[in-house]
Amino acid sequence: MRLSVGLLCLLIPLHIWLSGAVIAPKADFDARFERSVAVPGQLIRFTSLEFKSLAADNRLLSAIFYVGKMLEDRAIIKGQDWDWFETTVNASSELDPYFYDTYYFSALTLAWSAGRAEEAVRLLEKGISYRPESHRLLYNLGFIYYYFLKDSAKGAEYIARAAKLKGAPSFYGTLAARLAYDSGRHEVAAAFLLDMMNSTGNEKVRALYEKRLLALQGAIEIEKAVREYESRYSEKPASLNELAEKGFIAALPKDPYGGEYYMKEDGRVYSTSGFAEKRE
Repeated sequence: MRLSVGLLCLLIPLHIWLSGAVIAPKADFDARFERSVAVPGQLIRFTSLEFKSLAADNRLLSAIFYVGKMLEDRAIIKGQDWDWFETTVNASSELDPYFYDTYYFSALTLAWSAGRAEEAVRLLEKGISYRPESHRLLYNLGFIYYYFLKDSAKGAEYIARAAKLKGAPSFYGTLAARLAYDSGRHEVAAAFLLDMMNSTGNEKVRALYEKRLLALQGAIEIEKAVREYESRYSEKPASLNELAEKGFIAALPKDPYGGEYYMKEDGRVYSTSGFAEKRE
């Protein structure tokens, strides 16, 4: 026993010294080496044998923890850091292309934190090809097109696809129609709403779609009258009231949201309500 205690007294300081002098620097070196070399997924796939799913988890967690720590510390994340992050999450998707978390978390990080919306789109498109049943991936793709890439039409297209999937929240439908409206594609928005109305069994949701459809149909009717006016007079009407005064439309439709229809210089018709309920 006395020998064991003596040995312990010797080993404990030795362990502490080794930890400070060798183990910790080695761990730091390993971490630095890993950050400087982003190993392609194909190589990891070859070496991970039957543990590909586990390796995919590891790659994703490593990428998220690395960037998450830098964000938490408010450190400056350089382009090479994001390159490593992107390569690492892509490796995760190559190891397990059905791994939902890789697409969901990584794409949002690329778009929001890295300012790499195009790369986020590519990652989500890949995820959707493997997980076509996921309405969240489609929704995120539509959101990135709309918010980051300023493409309302594309945003509406993907969110509309998401709205048709099982389990999708009801607001997807109205949002898709709203984006289509913002992009000036009123007919597309109306056709989509009509389809959604016919496919839903929820009366409250159906009523929401119906109201928005009515508003869009008003804009479409006015736009048609504007085109007919322009065809006859080779210019646009000075005001929408002129359409009714000269018989191009029986009466201006009422916006069910309480707004006023107006015409932009390009002849597209919108409403001051934005086709949304007024906030108290």
